[in-house]
Amino acid sequence: MMRTGKRQENEFLKWSPPKDLMKATKNGYRSMNPCPVFSESKEELYLFFICIKDHISEGSLSPGKTRLCYVTTKDCGKTWGKLKDVTKTVGGIKLLDYKTFAVGPGHGIEVKRSWSGSDSTGSSRLLIPAYVKTMNQQSHTLVFYTDDEGKTWQAGRQLFQECGESQVAEVRVNDGTEVYLYCSARTWGKGAQQVPRLEALSDDVGGSFSKLQSLSLRETPHGCQGSVLALPALKQPPGDHGPSNTWLLYSHPTRGPEKQGESEWARKDLGIFLRESLQDGGSRGHTPWSKPHIIHHGISGYSDLAEGGREGHFACLMECGESAKLRVVFKEFDIGEIPKPAVTSLPGATSPLTNG
Repeated sequence: MMRTGKRQENEFLKWSPPKDLMKATKNGYRSMNPCPVFSESKEELYLFFICIKDHISEGSLSPGKTRLCYVTTKDCGKTWGKLKDVTKTVGGIKLLDYKTFAVGPGHGIEVKRSWSGSDSTGSSRLLIPAYVKTMNQQSHTLVFYTDDEGKTWQAGRQLFQECGESQVAEVRVNDGTEVYLYCSARTWGKGAQQVPRLEALSDDVGGSFSKLQSLSLRETPHGCQGSVLALPALKQPPGDHGPSNTWLLYSHPTRGPEKQGESEWARKDLGIFLRESLQDGGSRGHTPWSKPHIIHHGISGYSDLAEGGREGHFACLMECGESAKLRVVFKEFDIGEIPKPAVTSLPGATSPLTNG
């Protein structure tokens, strides 16, 4: 199902009625985990998703029961092309060997070609965040990408640490001459334990990742999907020895269970965090992320960030509710509402890409 929003002269959004995407279905399967990415070079929207055999629960999944599919549109969703199943053709991985796998949910990104190391003549790389799960329940994040405008798809190397749902963002530093891919991935604690969320950088645009040391973001117990979005830096942090042309926004529930008898899966108070520098302070107490700006108080879940159409204006599509019943809400906000990071750089901080 999809809805489209059109900005009116009074700046409000007018939403279309819900529309079933019949092309995004496979006979005998249910479609899950939508992950769109827009190709500016082709003016085409790719909608990736997985298809899982009907009547099969998550716990009973086995190899061959999940398919990787996508459909495309060139007219903002008015019409869609035929479903393409690429499960068997993604290079660098045998998806049918895994218990299951998934993309997103959320959005993918397009990175304009300005890096070396590829023989492709394409003008950009499209990237879809994903994860795979082995038969022994180990999950690992990776990205699927294309350098030839969707003709072929390739899998990057899996992140070393166990992690799941993720999103990626393009980050440029040193006056835009260096390109990195930032990844934020879900991690899991035991019981009510909170663990650091996995943050990593890629210097080969998704081929491989190295873990950041300044892991100041904390997961809720059992973890939760979160969204990350890159934006042009509005100003250069004073004293920053590694000029960053990119800031990052991150959305995620900020609280877990706090009362006796409350579910250990409880997630509350969805917040927006800001990061202005990629300098990595390691174990020196570096806290590159701001405190959160809470955009929903109460039960919260998955979210996805998007640009809002003008500088400094953004939007978040999120699961939220006042009771156990969740709904999907579209909320807009300005970057000025988010607290500034307490520390943007440290004397002697390491370069943006740090092996952990």
